[in-house]
Amino acid sequence: MLHKMLTYEFLGKEVLSEMERDWSAAPVSPSGDGWFGHYGMGHWFDCMGYAAGQGSAGASAPLSSWCQAESIQAGPGAFGFFPLIDRKRGYYMQIVLKEDSKCRSEVPEYLWILAKPLVDAILSHEPITEEGLLQSQGGLLLREIYDIYKSLPPRCWPLKDEDGHIDPQVFQV
Repeated sequence: MLHKMLTYEFLGKEVLSEMERDWSAAPVSPSGDGWFGHYGMGHWFDCMGYAAGQGSAGASAPLSSWCQAESIQAGPGAFGFFPLIDRKRGYYMQIVLKEDSKCRSEVPEYLWILAKPLVDAILSHEPITEEGLLQSQGGLLLREIYDIYKSLPPRCWPLKDEDGHIDPQVFQV
């Protein structure tokens, strides 16, 4: 299916081009969730962490010019499935994990942040350097590493008991 979308065999270029627009840009508020990007039609106009550093704009922050130029179309889903289409570079990829259904983890998103710049470099036959990866936003901050740590069993958030109450041990590090 992703290949057919990449090559416009599914739905055609006219329909997919409309779907892949930033349908939640201003004046829509909020424009997204502050993390994945803005919403297209049935998927995200991907821009991981776009609201960071945007002050009070939060989820209504505009996408950066870098994200707009990249124009990555993605559909992160529940429990670890994360497909994306990169028309600029002419490929698609998927990150697929088996996640604990009791956990709310962002591990697939963090894998995207690390893997996408590597895949870009490999497919374009560019050398893989720390500088190049960081320029492509391929790095994690300490707070993100801690988020991964607290999102993995047995500390995952929100872990609830049989009655639906949050387990207080979740907050123990």
